[in-house]
Amino acid sequence: MNKFNTSLKIFLLTFLIITVLISSLPTNTIANGSSETMENTTHIKNENELKNATKNASNNRPITIILDNDITLTSTLNIEHGDITLTSNKNSGFYKLISEASNTIIIGDGVLRLDGIIITHVDGTFGRGIGVSGNGQLFMYSGEISGNAATIPEIALSGGGVDNSGVFEMHGGVICNNTANSGGGVDNTGVFRMFGGEISGNVAGMGGGVFSIGTFNMSGGKIIGNTASYGGGVHCWLGVFDRQSGVISGNTASNEGDNVLEGSVGESSDTGQGWSPGHSGSEGFFGGNTGLTGGNNETFIDADESVGDEFDLRSGVIMWVGVVIVIVVISGVVLFFTSRK
Repeated sequence: MNKFNTSLKIFLLTFLIITVLISSLPTNTIANGSSETMENTTHIKNENELKNATKNASNNRPITIILDNDITLTSTLNIEHGDITLTSNKNSGFYKLISEASNTIIIGDGVLRLDGIIITHVDGTFGRGIGVSGNGQLFMYSGEISGNAATIPEIALSGGGVDNSGVFEMHGGVICNNTANSGGGVDNTGVFRMFGGEISGNVAGMGGGVFSIGTFNMSGGKIIGNTASYGGGVHCWLGVFDRQSGVISGNTASNEGDNVLEGSVGESSDTGQGWSPGHSGSEGFFGGNTGLTGGNNETFIDADESVGDEFDLRSGVIMWVGVVIVIVVISGVVLFFTSRK
């Protein structure tokens, strides 16, 4: 009996020690609501603390860096390695990273997650928001990339908000009020997947919202109210453009393609659930006038000649309110059959 009591005491003591150790492991809940065990968390208040935290980041242990106030960057923040989340410790709204440099952030081989922060520039300072290299990854969940101008005098730059050559996934947040020569919001030569969020109010020569010569997959979110000379909303030149859902509407182009302009696209598809008059919902639609170019034939449907503002690209028939244009491709020759109501 004494042996049994001794064994029971040892078991209970061991169980208690293990329970205490497990409960003491650090956890952190970031702005998108996820909880990470063993994640390193640090609060920062100035540029030096921020750069030291990112420099010491490890690929094996994600770090969450929490801004306790707005921070002005006198030089570019380089993310060379690690898995880093930037967020804000603010009850209402987000704290800002305000850059005085040509680029606010450049991602090298690392992973950056934006979840409740504003990436911007000092007023009157030229430079893009974030540059993502071929091995870099950017994930955006909330916050803003706004007020960046990749338009240094006499030098044409791309990607006012984001210049992506790696992988960029947008799940939420807003990319707005940025300018560039191409891709006012996003310039993509890598892989850009848009699941949510909004790209709006950006300005560029080509692709006010998005300019892409890489792979652009859209399955949610909105691209609205952007402006360009060519492709106010989206300008896809080469590469792949696949829209499954989401809204591309209310964009403006002074020359061609208010909402979507496609030229020499390697592969393009639109498998959204179509449209109904006055309805966007979660199904997604292209609204406003849209110009399209395709393949070597460079067939362009002039937005200025359109009568309506909605169409369905799923079946090979582009339907305008007041105009029906059926495009038939036979041995690489594009034939037009047009009728007016």
